[in-house]
Amino acid sequence: MAAHLPPSRDESAQLGFRLAKTAGAKGVYGIDVDGEFPFDPAKAYADAHGTSALLDEQGAAVDRSLAREGALLAQKGVSAALRYLNDPARLRWDNAFYRTTLRIGGGQDQPGADLLAAWYRAPTSSSSPAQATGSWSSTAAATPSCCASA
Repeated sequence: MAAHLPPSRDESAQLGFRLAKTAGAKGVYGIDVDGEFPFDPAKAYADAHGTSALLDEQGAAVDRSLAREGALLAQKGVSAALRYLNDPARLRWDNAFYRTTLRIGGGQDQPGADLLAAWYRAPTSSSSPAQATGSWSSTAAATPSCCASA
């Protein structure tokens, strides 16, 4: 397995390639793709209709979570941060943010629902895994350093 991608220090590439190499996988397929994230219309609606405190509260919770993740990375490393990010209680909380956005809107104007739909649509927005991640082959120079053959 080698990449047609420039070397990267990004932990997604580093962990993904290392795990793929260890597992003997023939490819790496990313699921976190860029997509539309229409937060501004939801924020504008909330501001105009007196529900901005709801988004502010959610934003503060996200900031606290990011601070916790950063502290775990700095103090205990990647494995502790991954355990935190994949804890079932944290995953429920993470998903609750997007369900909360359903409360932003009224009548035909539903920017919160649009935001939720965009969030769930993002991982499926490319037509194929190769389109989302690039194509992977076996050039050691393009493979992140963690995964190049010794």
